[in-house]
Amino acid sequence: MIVEKQEAKSDHEPRVAWLGFGLLALLLIWLLYGLASYFLLPLLLVYSNTDTQKIGQFGDVFGALNALFSAFAFAVLIFTMFLQRRELALQREELEHTRNEIRGQKEQLQAQNLTMQRQVFESSFFALLGAYQDIVRMLDVRKLDGTLIRQGRDCFEYFFSRSLRRDYLVIKEKGLSGIEASRADRVRRISDLAGFQELVQERDGVDENVTQAYVSFFLQHQSDVGHYFRTVYHIYRFIDESDLAWQEKQRFARVVRAQLSTYELLLFFYNGLSPYGYEKFWPLANTYEIFQNLDVDLLFDPTHVQYYDGALGGEVE
Repeated sequence: MIVEKQEAKSDHEPRVAWLGFGLLALLLIWLLYGLASYFLLPLLLVYSNTDTQKIGQFGDVFGALNALFSAFAFAVLIFTMFLQRRELALQREELEHTRNEIRGQKEQLQAQNLTMQRQVFESSFFALLGAYQDIVRMLDVRKLDGTLIRQGRDCFEYFFSRSLRRDYLVIKEKGLSGIEASRADRVRRISDLAGFQELVQERDGVDENVTQAYVSFFLQHQSDVGHYFRTVYHIYRFIDESDLAWQEKQRFARVVRAQLSTYELLLFFYNGLSPYGYEKFWPLANTYEIFQNLDVDLLFDPTHVQYYDGALGGEVE
């Protein structure tokens, strides 16, 4: 922009120089007229013998000089207007450059803001992922006498195969009468909650045996898996509520899914069909296709895939 101003200034300098030359020429002409008047007027007076007509004719010669000065004054006025027009054009160009610079700075600030938001998101995301991994490492299953049965990620196979599947088979065969009475009453109350039943009807139903089996399982192992399920749910919710583009949300959701073992996915599958996850986790599971590539043969019944509308990578027919 400074270079452009210098170029514009250099363009004006020749015009100003010509204007100065013209003014100097007029001054010289005026001086010549003055000298001519000074030397010639006495001679004219002597020659004309005070003939006023001739003196008047001599004075008329200066009329041309007046006309020349008037024309020059008009030319100066026109040139001044031209210079003002050029100056206004330069000011408009400078204003446009300033606007472009401000627009560029705004875009740069927006890009920096997005970068900072992305960094904050990634920092929080990986902190949550680290918390999830810590919870998994601290999991263990013990007998009543304290003997260690499973530890870490191996606990999920025990939870699914030895506890949840057992409760499902018992309830499917005998109903809630097959489990202890106190737990059966709690399972019945939780499974019959009005809000949950309304959602079940709205989403074309869920096998009651599945729901009751999971509630029974959760009541027995709530102290072990409650924190775990809440943490994973909040990771997906954190991704879903972020300002990231949809493709970026999918990418981070895949990162989380890659951390989950087969038996973790199976537990989450039935968690999403229970009163504990049907309202909030079920939609996220469908949105981010959490159970994509899940081996459906490991489910209690392969037909249970119909209870999800996209969580396995597409709508179930």
